[in-house]
Amino acid sequence: MMQKSVTLQKVFTSSFKAGLSRSYAANAAQNANASSQKEDTAIASSKSLSSLLDEQCVKLQHKDALRVSHQNLRWTYTELQTWVDAAANGFLNNSYKKGSSVISFLGNDTESVAVNLAASKVGVNVVNVRPGSMTELASSLEKVKPQGLMMLLGDKEKESIIELIPELDRSSHDTFRSKRFPFLHQVINTHFHNIVEDAMFYREFHQPDQIPNQAQKASKAISNEVVISSFLDRSSQQKNMTQKEVSEQAYSVGQKIGLSFSDRVCNVLPLSSPLGQITVWSTFLHGSFLVLPSSTFDAQATLDAISKEHCTVLVASPDQIQALVSLGDKFKKQISTLKKVLVVRSDADQNQNVSGASDSLRQLGLEVFA
Repeated sequence: MMQKSVTLQKVFTSSFKAGLSRSYAANAAQNANASSQKEDTAIASSKSLSSLLDEQCVKLQHKDALRVSHQNLRWTYTELQTWVDAAANGFLNNSYKKGSSVISFLGNDTESVAVNLAASKVGVNVVNVRPGSMTELASSLEKVKPQGLMMLLGDKEKESIIELIPELDRSSHDTFRSKRFPFLHQVINTHFHNIVEDAMFYREFHQPDQIPNQAQKASKAISNEVVISSFLDRSSQQKNMTQKEVSEQAYSVGQKIGLSFSDRVCNVLPLSSPLGQITVWSTFLHGSFLVLPSSTFDAQATLDAISKEHCTVLVASPDQIQALVSLGDKFKKQISTLKKVLVVRSDADQNQNVSGASDSLRQLGLEVFA
């Protein structure tokens, strides 16, 4: 990643002593920052992601952790831990083991957050695929060969998924097997109402009433080298990330933008992208508050979330930034609490104009990291 560019304002003074004092102070701050970075890197290398997350949840408890606007849901750190443990128990109780894979064909939803965090506890590899057509889903299934598929199945998707996997229309949970995808044992529906009867309802999958120690014990056997998160790009190339890589990058992003306990982070990058997931982990590992405005990017919903949740940080792609800025006065009026923006070029288009998006934001007095 590019290093943060800092503009230094020269301050002239007639007092050499005062100038020298400032020099000492600057050196001390730089040394402290370098020391903090080394400490975070050491922590990331020595502890598992799940233990780092659990420590934050125990320490912060009733502090807001997550707001998902389009699902009208808000979790504290205690509630976050409860739902992550529930998803981890769900994996364990449904015979997922270390090294098993599940495709997450979800948008920026609570279930995507929960299962990706839970993966660190049980060693399951969640392959995040950006929701699209059934053709794209079929291609992803054939590429990954997952044990499970997690997706939202509402009225719009019912006919298409049954056409792709006709066995969903006539088999029971215990006997479900797909001829085309014989490796697939479960289809898990995250919709609030399960209209595909032979898909497992997410409320049946996750186990909030189970003793959390089941997930806690399992996490102790998961090394930092286990792959817990994967992504498919447009050419169906799979990018894998181990616990250690996720942890190190999460701390790196936090250091880059100076993420703190008081920050409220609005993320509009898709959680099916590496930086989308890294942003989730970075926010929680730094004790900040994460806001997901919409399942897929919506400029007005993003502005509404920034305003209502008093967000201080925005993480977005250049194209998303341009869409927000194009709203003109609406954008300017609704970002009064915003201080910093991390502009991330998406995997889908490496030709996005980062500098153009950054310049637009700097003109509004925002601190921009790219």
